[in-house]
Amino acid sequence: MLIFSLLCLSSFILNGAGNAEEGTSVSATVGHSVTLHTDVIKHRDDLIVWYYGSEHTVIARINGKAGSTMLTDDERFKDRLKLNHLTGDLTITHLTSHHSGVYKLKISRNRKPSYKTFSVTVDGEVKSATEGHSVTLHTDIVKHRDDLIVWYCGSEHTVIARINGKAGSTMLTDDERFKDRLKLNHLTGDLTITHLTSHHSGVYKLKISRNHKPSYKTFSVTVDDQILDFPGILNKISPRFSSERPSHVKHFAKDFTANVVTFSGASKAKHHCFHPAYLLFYFFWTKFGM
Repeated sequence: MLIFSLLCLSSFILNGAGNAEEGTSVSATVGHSVTLHTDVIKHRDDLIVWYYGSEHTVIARINGKAGSTMLTDDERFKDRLKLNHLTGDLTITHLTSHHSGVYKLKISRNRKPSYKTFSVTVDGEVKSATEGHSVTLHTDIVKHRDDLIVWYCGSEHTVIARINGKAGSTMLTDDERFKDRLKLNHLTGDLTITHLTSHHSGVYKLKISRNHKPSYKTFSVTVDDQILDFPGILNKISPRFSSERPSHVKHFAKDFTANVVTFSGASKAKHHCFHPAYLLFYFFWTKFGM
């Protein structure tokens, strides 16, 4: 009966009863940092413990009485945690979507614990690229042999690539949009999309399963149209352009590209319209050689 009572009491305390505060919501962006504040005046003998996730994994600790500190060696937080020894504040740097979740703070003073909870949301990574080029989506993990890594595309969560470490197998989709365009890094799980077109814009989701525990990461990929290289076209039309034309004429031609006006419709399709002055310049160049 005594053991049962102690177990209930410990569970009651760990789940934030008693002096627990309401959760604080914190938002941050991938690649940036976030600081979780204790909001207390730290005493010398305080015991400060930071937990992460529903499993209450201890990721940082300051033991004032023992004069010791601890930072977890969990791969998700490796070289990313900073403890402020004056306040007990915890900073997480180089954020990825794997750091989203619930963080719990426990401060013990004179054997009386108090609690504070943080709900951290890390917004997905944004990637921009140009048509015809490539983009690589990084897992940002140290891959383990038995990991199951799955890449999804779009709101329909279409599986486009998979590495099954336990089965020793890989899969690349036969979807026409990605045919001969996907490359999987078997050491890291990173996914590269080559020869990009506007059809590759969208949301990509990564799922990593390790020891039956999944983690997720989201990417928003935008593929921009290629901009017309007007000076290059002129060089092909007349090689004299690069060697004989005055510098102010060549600069004028280069400005042609910079003055493209882009109109984006609801369908996201892009159409280019050139200023009449540049079209006139092009006409006289091709007609009379300027």
